Amino acid sequence: MYRTIFKKITFIGLILLTSTTLFAQPGGGGDPECDPVLGCPIDDNVWILFVAVVSIAMYKSYQKYKSTLKA
Repeated sequence: MYRTIFKKITFIGLILLTSTTLFAQPGGGGDPECDPVLGCPIDDNVWILFVAVVSIAMYKSYQKYKSTLKA
């Protein structure tokens, strides 16, 4: 049991500590200061996605915790 909890905590920690950058497709409109080869980073309102994912994960873990109390 503790091994699976350790794996989950380690996995979540790695995801939270890993810095990733998403890039748009090159070309098209947008910021003229963007690199034409790599494209522009998609960093506008990514925090909303992060909050949504953390909220869903907390809700699911609470449901699982609640179901183990009933058993």
